[in-house]
Amino acid sequence: MKNIRIFIFILLLFYFGIFKVSAKDTLFSINKYKEENFNFIKESYNKSGSNDGLIVAGEFLKAKENNQIIIEKFNFDGQKIWEFKYKNSKQNYLNYLTYTYNLDNQIDGYLISILEKDSSNTETSQGKILKIDLKGKLISEKTLDFADNLKVNKILPIFNNNNFDGYILTINFGENTSNASLVRFDKDLNIIFRKDQINNENKQITYEDLIIINNNNSMNFLAIENLINNDTTTINLVKFDKNGNKELLKELPMNKSYNLMEYNNGYILYGLTKDVKVSGGTSSYYLINYDLENKEIWESVGDIAISEKHMIKLFPIKEKNTIKEFLLMYKNKNDLSYEVIKLDTEGLLKNKIKKINNEYYNIKDFFQLKDVLYFVGNITCPEEDSCNYDTHSLLLRSDEDKVIEVKDNTVRNISIFIIILILIITFIFIKRKRV
Repeated sequence: MKNIRIFIFILLLFYFGIFKVSAKDTLFSINKYKEENFNFIKESYNKSGSNDGLIVAGEFLKAKENNQIIIEKFNFDGQKIWEFKYKNSKQNYLNYLTYTYNLDNQIDGYLISILEKDSSNTETSQGKILKIDLKGKLISEKTLDFADNLKVNKILPIFNNNNFDGYILTINFGENTSNASLVRFDKDLNIIFRKDQINNENKQITYEDLIIINNNNSMNFLAIENLINNDTTTINLVKFDKNGNKELLKELPMNKSYNLMEYNNGYILYGLTKDVKVSGGTSSYYLINYDLENKEIWESVGDIAISEKHMIKLFPIKEKNTIKEFLLMYKNKNDLSYEVIKLDTEGLLKNKIKKINNEYYNIKDFFQLKDVLYFVGNITCPEEDSCNYDTHSLLLRSDEDKVIEVKDNTVRNISIFIIILILIITFIFIKRKRV
């Protein structure tokens, strides 16, 4: 009798364990402002150049129609080290976050680009770049007197012969303008050149992404360029040399999204495509690897239905500055959960390492550090629910090595098997007792 009870107890533990196999997730939030949101997350550093935690950047609503910028530093346990708030009477919107460097090529702070709008007249706006040191103190701010409603799409540090040499950035000028710009700054944010991409056919030009590649000591910049004319859209992959001269590399097929990432001796083009058959949706991910001569090396397409309304991000796992694997995050179209999968160096699925099934989370960015996943975004209340809070910021820490997912049909089959097995054992035991 005792042995049978132990056996049934073990089966029940296994049964309930199937339904609750997850990583140890720890949630952190500012939770003191209205309409909080984190947009970016990066590793933080100290003066010795060592990684000592996390830096997150986002926005919050200080008062009615007064959007403000916030940057916070956390240690690895989620304890806040410092907080920086860019406060003024205008509305401020965060565009991008990257690092600043000293003369020894060490990270010495953080660079953020923002769009600043007049609260009384939102049509009047200007771009700014803020430099913040490692302790959260504002060092300098530069106004971009280019045009109203500009958006810095991406800003990247430039290294020439392994020495920090300034920044390159792309700028879009709003929905009602027909041009965009590539701008290069020196170390002190003085303009080296500004290349306006003006279209004489009344087409709107925007940039979607930007990366830096080096080939035989020659530095180039690759960008995704959108040309929009009424209902017609053309997507181009373009290359700029170090002086900003543009060359068309190829016209890209029509997909739902386009992203670029540097990859060893080449680069990766990835995003969402409808050119695939998936259950429960119309889109999945694609990855294409090109070498430095822009020749295709391999292509990989997913078989998972992905939501087109949410971000997709590829994260490189490096070993001695060489990419050995990828992590890909997306939102599952069928159950609306966020998932992170691991891909090999040819874009093939290795395994799923994380599943976040929470309808309140809206994730904007993520990265991995020492086998731990960090996610940022916000926590929102679904329309059908009545919540007693405003939108909160989201910082989620998760040990990805402890995540196991069992498919629904597998759970059902195992459940039926265990229930039948318990009934059989119980029947045998009762029968023996009667005998």
